[in-house]
Amino acid sequence: MTRSEQEIEREIQAKGLNAPRLTPERIDEVIVGEYYGLGTDLFLAPGVPVMRKCPAPLALLTICVLVLKNGFTVVGTSACASEANFDETIGRKIAREKAREQVWALEGYLLKEELSRASPLSEAAAMNDAVREVHALVSEKRPASAAPVPSPGRMVLYYEGDWEACGASFPHAMTGDWESQKAFVERHGAEARGTNGTRLHPAIITNVWGPDCVNLIVFFDAVGPQVKTSMSRLPDEAFADGARCTNSGWRWPPRV
Repeated sequence: MTRSEQEIEREIQAKGLNAPRLTPERIDEVIVGEYYGLGTDLFLAPGVPVMRKCPAPLALLTICVLVLKNGFTVVGTSACASEANFDETIGRKIAREKAREQVWALEGYLLKEELSRASPLSEAAAMNDAVREVHALVSEKRPASAAPVPSPGRMVLYYEGDWEACGASFPHAMTGDWESQKAFVERHGAEARGTNGTRLHPAIITNVWGPDCVNLIVFFDAVGPQVKTSMSRLPDEAFADGARCTNSGWRWPPRV
């Protein structure tokens, strides 16, 4: 443990910051071996031609190799600019400190990975829970109450109207032939995605423009979440048996 680490650790403990974190003791624990050498030692390795002249600056390069508990190694170096100032003991201290800093980074990553896996509500899990909540609301039996007020975070159902439902299969969509498009929708709209009831998708309100106009994040089964802006609330009559609604929009989950 370095002096600076000791000072920081005392300050952390004094402030009672006791959430999961790394400590200097943990870093010491994972270091099981340390080895030192000079740059000139590279020329003593097997396979290096003896007649090759060692560059003089390598004599001023100090190397520290730390071996970690799992067998991984990290390397720190210290290079001296002036030969007259070279001190191998000081070089070893600097090289070791640089190698030790890498251990902090590696252990920090491992701790963060463990914490993220242990978290009960990741971003993806939160989104899935929101979708499940919307589906549950559709079948939930609730007492009658006053009309709900839209607000960010509220769960609603997004309705895919005739124009949107069959738009992907419309042959004139890119030509601007709106009369043909209208006729196509009238012929195929009801069959493009089934009945009104099967075109409902769970959604979350993200912004409110008015009592019946909101922005949404819609969770489509096939293509995933999509943003829909300035969507109007559709009247309940649009979802009566046999009803058809050309426009897309949103509705409150029905009370049953």
